[in-house]
Amino acid sequence: MIGIMFAAALTATQVGTCKALEELAYMASLANQKGVPASKIIEIAGDDDIFQGIALDAIAMPRYSTEEYQIKESRSFATDVASLCYRKMKQ
Repeated sequence: MIGIMFAAALTATQVGTCKALEELAYMASLANQKGVPASKIIEIAGDDDIFQGIALDAIAMPRYSTEEYQIKESRSFATDVASLCYRKMKQ
């Protein structure tokens, strides 16, 4: 707990970067849940390696038939991506 108190705060730029990745992850996952073709999700990710990696991970996630579970799965995936991003930024 003490180590956490003395850790350097994330910059606004770092928070903004992680937030953008979280939003991308949510949209890619939700697109997959809704049945958007994988090729379209990858196309939307563009040429960025990180975006493509997130898109590929989103495509690999299981699909659910109900909207409630589609949203839950997409939110969970996005939260995992954001958490990983924040942790990497703290290193």
